[in-house]
Amino acid sequence: MTRNQLTAVLLMSMLHIASIVSAQQRNILWYDKPAANWNEALPIGNGYIGAMIFGNPGHERLQLNESTIWGGGPNNNIDTAALPYVNQVRALLAEKKYAEAQSLANKSLGPKGNSGMPFQLAGNLFIEFPEHKEVSNYRRELNIENALSSVSYTHGGVEYKREYFTSLTKNVLMVRLTASKPGMLSFKAEFQSPLKQAIYWKEGDLILAGKGSDHENQKGKIKFNAVARLKITGGTQR
Repeated sequence: MTRNQLTAVLLMSMLHIASIVSAQQRNILWYDKPAANWNEALPIGNGYIGAMIFGNPGHERLQLNESTIWGGGPNNNIDTAALPYVNQVRALLAEKKYAEAQSLANKSLGPKGNSGMPFQLAGNLFIEFPEHKEVSNYRRELNIENALSSVSYTHGGVEYKREYFTSLTKNVLMVRLTASKPGMLSFKAEFQSPLKQAIYWKEGDLILAGKGSDHENQKGKIKFNAVARLKITGGTQR
């Protein structure tokens, strides 16, 4: 093999390796700091339950959602008296009388009684690490291909990692907390929700009991429980 051929083979090998790395990385979103607001948080979910993950080392927040939690209750807000005005609005639009069409629609085609019931968050799960204020090697990511989110950083010479996953078959959201040295995980978990009726501890579970809020003269009918269950390897819980 000539020198030129060897150079070409090495170059092709390097390009192949680079293409593999690129393919592996293109489905990963990653950041070197926590989310400052909701728009920067990373989402996970299985189509039924989900969370927005903020990734703050000392004050982790998971904003929790579940597809059936809505404000108000079942009702019919269709105004049957609006039907005759539909063709009138269409005719005005056809004549390019847009202002008149909008005015008539606002007056005669609105919902009856209420404008619809709002989707509502279940609440927030906070995981507190009070000592983890100054950290290094911070990385927050979402692997879209594997549907796995994670937060990692170093504090006090210990490498910490949080992994987040929602199971479709078991319909649970899992958070795995690990440290590179034994005995270095110490945290507090708590629920918070504007919809809460009670938060209590029962048989090893932390339970948030909530109820959808009233909305536009419709009483909140949706009741729900969010349950946090801790499984530890070594250590104690209280």
